[in-house]
Amino acid sequence: MGRLSAFLAIMILMGSAVYAYSVKYETIVLAEQIAKHKLKISREKESIALLKAEWQFLNRPDRIQALVEQHSDLQALQIQQIVRWADVPVRKDSEDKIGQKLDTLGLSDVTSSLATPKKPAPQSVRRQKVEQ
Repeated sequence: MGRLSAFLAIMILMGSAVYAYSVKYETIVLAEQIAKHKLKISREKESIALLKAEWQFLNRPDRIQALVEQHSDLQALQIQQIVRWADVPVRKDSEDKIGQKLDTLGLSDVTSSLATPKKPAPQSVRRQKVEQ
């Protein structure tokens, strides 16, 4: 009985040592992963800060003004260009030229038939079409 209990105690001791070693190893691996992730995060923060600085540099008002003057032929707004809403002329209704062309070709009812699906033809009509 003493040898059996000693053997069980040694086995339990060895099992707990293996378990402790595996936990320690997993902890080291996780700590290394955390360190790698922290390094990645710091690199990303640095690149974000660099991009923000570059964005601010590119959006300087004097640079944008120079680009506008170089690439745009827009003029500054004149006071004579500002009018009241009542002074704006009413636009005429635009003509539907495509619809007129379809009407002259006799195709205007084709578009309306596409909008509303037709009922299927009876079986007798289908057979007649097939036989012809």
